[in-house]
Amino acid sequence: MKNLINKYNTFIKYLLSSGICLVLDLTLFTIFNLILKDKLGILSIFVSTLLARIISSCLNYFLNRNKVFKTDDNKFDTSSFIGYVLLVITQLCVSGISVTAIYKKLLINETVIKFGVDLILFLVNFVVQKYFIFNKEFKKKNSFILLIYAYLSTYALAVFPMIKENGNITTIRGKTILLAIICLGLYHLYKKYYNNIKYHKPFSILSLIYTIILIFGYSFHVCDSSYLVYARKGYLVLSIIKLFGYYIFINFVLNYIYSWLEKLEIKQFKPIKLKKYLDYFDAHPFKFSCIVLFIVYMVYFIAYYPGVIGYDPSYQIQEYMHIPTFYTDSATFTNDLLITQFNPVMHTLLIGFLFNIGHTLGNDNLGLAIYTFIQMMSLILTLSYTIKFMHDEKVNKTLIYICLIAYAVIPVFPFYAISAFKDTYYAIFFILFIVQLFKTIKYQMNKKDILLLIITAIGLCTFRHNGFVTVVITLLIYMLASKINRKQVLLSLMFIFLIHLCYNQVINYYEIAPTSIREVLSIPIQQTAALITNKEEVIEEEDKIIINKIIDYSIVKEEYNPELSDPIKNTFRKDVTNEELKEYFGVWFKYLLKEPKIYVEATVNNIYGYLYPESQKWYFYYKKYTVLNESDFKYHYIKKFKPLRKFLKNYGQKYQYAPILSLTTSIGFTTWIYLYLMVLLFKNNHKKYVLLLIPAFLTIAMCLVGPINTYYRYVIPYSMSLPFILSVLYNEKTNKIKEVK
Repeated sequence: MKNLINKYNTFIKYLLSSGICLVLDLTLFTIFNLILKDKLGILSIFVSTLLARIISSCLNYFLNRNKVFKTDDNKFDTSSFIGYVLLVITQLCVSGISVTAIYKKLLINETVIKFGVDLILFLVNFVVQKYFIFNKEFKKKNSFILLIYAYLSTYALAVFPMIKENGNITTIRGKTILLAIICLGLYHLYKKYYNNIKYHKPFSILSLIYTIILIFGYSFHVCDSSYLVYARKGYLVLSIIKLFGYYIFINFVLNYIYSWLEKLEIKQFKPIKLKKYLDYFDAHPFKFSCIVLFIVYMVYFIAYYPGVIGYDPSYQIQEYMHIPTFYTDSATFTNDLLITQFNPVMHTLLIGFLFNIGHTLGNDNLGLAIYTFIQMMSLILTLSYTIKFMHDEKVNKTLIYICLIAYAVIPVFPFYAISAFKDTYYAIFFILFIVQLFKTIKYQMNKKDILLLIITAIGLCTFRHNGFVTVVITLLIYMLASKINRKQVLLSLMFIFLIHLCYNQVINYYEIAPTSIREVLSIPIQQTAALITNKEEVIEEEDKIIINKIIDYSIVKEEYNPELSDPIKNTFRKDVTNEELKEYFGVWFKYLLKEPKIYVEATVNNIYGYLYPESQKWYFYYKKYTVLNESDFKYHYIKKFKPLRKFLKNYGQKYQYAPILSLTTSIGFTTWIYLYLMVLLFKNNHKKYVLLLIPAFLTIAMCLVGPINTYYRYVIPYSMSLPFILSVLYNEKTNKIKEVK
């Protein structure tokens, strides 16, 4: 008997492990099915199977790995985990489809059917796990699993579900030969490197986050909902395949990049032919950078003279010139001033004053050109300062040259330099604030540093309403996390509070009309609009009346844009009372409980582009807007420069879709870089420099609660500061290595 037990010891342990998990799985399945049956009908079987299997499988993996097959490896094994999950997915599909099919024919208890089906799959799983998944010798000498990884990765990267008119699944994909080449290339790459790099849990977790973003982001990008993820069984199967394909590829890439960065040593760029210019740069980095950027940006300035004046700056100019605007119509005034707080007052006064100079001289274009030129030079000086700062910090010259080239050739820099939006000045102060924050983290502060920190922080507070929040939260986190300069930062924060308070008192003294409460209601209003558009039949008549007191109910279906809340938000009633708002939020919450999916999808539609790299909209401005002309001002581009404008516009648009280069203008990819940097800094014990990323993450968070999806104008602060951040962090990494040596 003892010999028999020893002989089948592994199988007995597997039996016990599976028995524990089977009981858990069946229990959870029964509970989930009872809860979901009334809502989902027969589909509840498949969903309950999925939920129960995910939970029980996690327990089963660790029991089998550590107790049954005893891999003797305490580290997280990505290969065995992926193999196990693929096995679970296969079993899940077979189990779910089989149980559903048998139930339709026999109409007997679902749990009994599931028990029988899973019993058959039990023996198959044992063989696969013992001889393949948890068998180290198999993984060492057999590359078949790497071929599967390559195939799954290729599938995830190149095959995408679509919807036909009849609702059936179709796919879009690349050419067959090209896919074969990609698959073989990935197989060769995996075979050479996959088992030769270390895999780290933080990057595995980040890979899963990126994967989920890609799967859901694509669905929302294509059809404004999660329909392509799980609405049908076929979509769900495709999503599961892509889940593992993306995860395998991204996890490999992130960990490979980490190991590559650990060994990376960037060589100094010193071509003999350019020695004369590089020597001049070495002697005068600030002046050299100013000259280069001025030459490049002046081309844009001349082409688009007197500057790109969009809707917001046009309204700001009209307010300054006492002309009613789109914003003044929704504001309440107590004096003759028509200036509102919908846009930063300081920016309104600046652009209005400079425009008025030209208008007084009889040349509206001149006033606009003065503003644009000052803004352009402000950005040039700021970017040149970052170059000089990096030069003084002895950052690798090659990285500095790359930054300067990026400032010159990436279209968003010159285009926003000549576009008259508050965001450009906000980006200028954001970059300067990041530089000061870096100095605060690294060096002991003196009086000059405190003054510069205060000035840059006040600039942020002045040129964006949420700038104050960014400054305060960043500096508070700094005082909690950092060990140096706490007193200096506290002193700076006190002065910032005081100056900001005085500034607000001045605003109140002149009774400048405050912004409408509608500006903070983007999310609930958009959710209500989505409910009206997609499922109006569930809304009761008395609730429609309450909603109509807040927004114009009659135009919602016609004006609703899933990625832009402004069309609906702008119908917000000017004379709404607190009681009516209270009633509205009661209705809003009522339907949140009834239709949570619509609310969630409405929110995701308004934010996914800040996380999903493939979404690129509202990129840069180049058109001549007619708002000022409608007020009888004479704003126009110079006709003879139309060919140059066309060339620059085409360059900017083509750059957006250029392979690899387009990633530098992808909002979602920029967010990914910041997330990766955060994980990297924690992993390498550079935690103090995570503080350098806080303003960017706060800006991202504010974009996520904003009124519009994938709006590049909102992200230029952390997008423009990224080259500087990457360069100085790499420099700190190399300095730390030198210190260790």
